[in-house]
Amino acid sequence: MIESRNEPSTEPSDPPAPAPSVGRLIFVRIPFFICGVILLAAILINISNVAGRYIFNAPVSWAEEAMSYMIIWGVFIAICAVTYQGVHLKMDLLVMNLRGLGSKLIGALTVTLIVICSIFVMRQSLQIVQLYAMTGETSMGARIPLVYPHAALLVGFFLMATAAIVCIRSYWTGKFD
Repeated sequence: MIESRNEPSTEPSDPPAPAPSVGRLIFVRIPFFICGVILLAAILINISNVAGRYIFNAPVSWAEEAMSYMIIWGVFIAICAVTYQGVHLKMDLLVMNLRGLGSKLIGALTVTLIVICSIFVMRQSLQIVQLYAMTGETSMGARIPLVYPHAALLVGFFLMATAAIVCIRSYWTGKFD
């Protein structure tokens, strides 16, 4: 007869995955979802344009321009995820060798510069968006009001500055989600 014992398993079990933080949801998952939707829409427009051009000999005249604006929006929405995760393109040879206070100061300087540069770009972008709103100027091919593509810079840099401020502790410690 085989006895069964209720002994704990000696095999290591995988630790449960940590629940995503609210910040990660807001600054990473939602922007990546939006970028995915934008990318799928751009792919559908591109397929329609190719089919129209080569099958029906009637290309979609506004497709290239609309896809360009969609890519611009995707990049500037995703910039907050890049900032939140601390994965900007950077020269980190110096930072990798710094420890202690020097590393923390570089992290604080990084956040400060991100916020200052973002505010500068937002102010400039706001002026351009206001100018386009006053004149009602549209793009040449798709007749899209130029307020929309230029607003991507304003929104993107706002999100980037917000993500940097929210992650100030991560930049200070060098440990990101």
